[in-house]
Amino acid sequence: ELLLAQNASLKAKQLEQNAKLLEFQFLQNENLKLRALLNSSAKLESKKLVTKILSIHSNTYNQQVVINKGFLDNVVEGLAVVDDLGVVGKVIQVGSSTSRVLLMTDNTHAIPVRVLRNNIQTVVEGNGKLNQVELPHVPHSMDIRVGDILVSSGLGDIFPEGLPVATVTNIERDESKPFSKVYAQPIAQLDRIRLLVLLWSQQTKVNENDE
Repeated sequence: ELLLAQNASLKAKQLEQNAKLLEFQFLQNENLKLRALLNSSAKLESKKLVTKILSIHSNTYNQQVVINKGFLDNVVEGLAVVDDLGVVGKVIQVGSSTSRVLLMTDNTHAIPVRVLRNNIQTVVEGNGKLNQVELPHVPHSMDIRVGDILVSSGLGDIFPEGLPVATVTNIERDESKPFSKVYAQPIAQLDRIRLLVLLWSQQTKVNENDE
């Protein structure tokens, strides 16, 4: 009985230690994630702000999230939104303490990109699916391959150059049609985002200073 009691006591201590270890690992992961979020755009000198998702509005016609920062935090429409992996979307509506972010998978969202392997310029468009985007009007002759990484090209004045956007997953070349169908998967895991980073462009900062 003494052995059983000691065994039970040891198991209880082990469970307690495991729980503490899990908690420590969770906090450590959170800290690493926050650090990664802030460093994901370390080479950019623009202002950055970590924000948290309050709610998700996701269906075929609407891919948006609400975040816990607004104009009281100097948030303005058109800010780029990223996570620790890549592009998430852009701010489209700003309230006093919350804002609405249009995800890059929304069918009204488009972002100019370049193929990392050969610098060919193209565009990524949302199609209403959280795990897929499309490249419109891709000529059959374009040198693009499955596995190619697409990064923001810096055109369009919203997303700084070089942010990871998507990976090409499927190419359908039907010569009877004018363009190839090219599909890609967002690099940011949009079905599990929780913490995001807002990026102010240099232009936005100049405007703020002028006021």
